[in-house]
Amino acid sequence: VRRIVQHYTRGWAGGMRDAVRWWEFGDQPDFLKTHYDGTPEQFLDQYAAAARAVKSVDAKLRFGGPNLAFPLNREAPYREGLLKALREREMPIDFISWIWFADNSRDPMEFARVAAEMQRLLEANGFRNTKQVLASFNMTGIANANPDPLQGAGFVSAAMMLLQDAPVERAALFRLDTGWDLHYRFPDPSHAFERNGTPDLRYHAFRMMGRLQSTP
Repeated sequence: VRRIVQHYTRGWAGGMRDAVRWWEFGDQPDFLKTHYDGTPEQFLDQYAAAARAVKSVDAKLRFGGPNLAFPLNREAPYREGLLKALREREMPIDFISWIWFADNSRDPMEFARVAAEMQRLLEANGFRNTKQVLASFNMTGIANANPDPLQGAGFVSAAMMLLQDAPVERAALFRLDTGWDLHYRFPDPSHAFERNGTPDLRYHAFRMMGRLQSTP
């Protein structure tokens, strides 16, 4: 881990300098065994080792996780349990990351609501300076949802506007490609490009939001 960080921040082994400042540990450990098959205690030990490695390169690098699949599940081992263990061990968590898809409601306000709940969680556990990262978001994450691109474009536009006032430091739209998933071997419905590379309306919604951000 230390060498990977050095490669992307210090130019080690022909790498880059300051290319990656935020380092996330974990990918939905509260979801399926295909994402994490260890215990919460093992996860904590691995988190601690990775945190030490990252901070040993540069203490100013941001380190956090665990990319929760179910950020609203209360009294969960990777939510309250993880924060309690980190506090007891006096370990860093510069940001807490989670994912959310609005399959049930198709409501772009959901991300701001979840972020508000997560902010209450952080402050209740004494992590007032810990940021939030919405690591993956879109209208739908269900493989057979088949959303209409026009509806998806309107949703993405509204969600990104509403996130401007939410307590979220970073948000990553899932996903700005053709949607072909090498892990699950099916095309994800939340794609922004057709298989031939042609962008659809969801791509243009994201592009236009970017253009708006660059105006005075």
